[in-house]
Amino acid sequence: MVSYFYPLFPKIPVNLGLIELGPYFPPFYTLLYPLIVGVGYFMDLDITLSIIVFHFILKIQMGIVNRLGFEIGLTHSWPSSEFENWQGFGALCVIVPWSLWMAREHLSAIFRKAFTDDPSVDDSGEFLSYRTAVFGLLASGAFIVAR
Repeated sequence: MVSYFYPLFPKIPVNLGLIELGPYFPPFYTLLYPLIVGVGYFMDLDITLSIIVFHFILKIQMGIVNRLGFEIGLTHSWPSSEFENWQGFGALCVIVPWSLWMAREHLSAIFRKAFTDDPSVDDSGEFLSYRTAVFGLLASGAFIVAR
């Protein structure tokens, strides 16, 4: 963008082309998004690597499914295929219950403090008290359902 206003400033290439794996495999788009690069820099390396690896695995799975003769088309106006959408939904169906299970002790302490004012649970260092947070969540949920 700077090179648009100052032509002597070198332009940073953001589209590095396509990487083709084969006739049935979808191409890898090599686009450089500065925002994604910045977010990836601040993320944990394990998470960044797992996102990249699972993206490659997904492309290979799509190529194998195409090679076996199944049609993977685009869905409506989204740039992802139905195959990708179902895999993302499956990941969501696993991650949400697993996260709730891992946080069960903390969540039970929050609800104990909110409903019974348990003195063993300390929320003095929190921005909102647990009672305010829980009742705010319930009130906002009731407002959304009532509309």
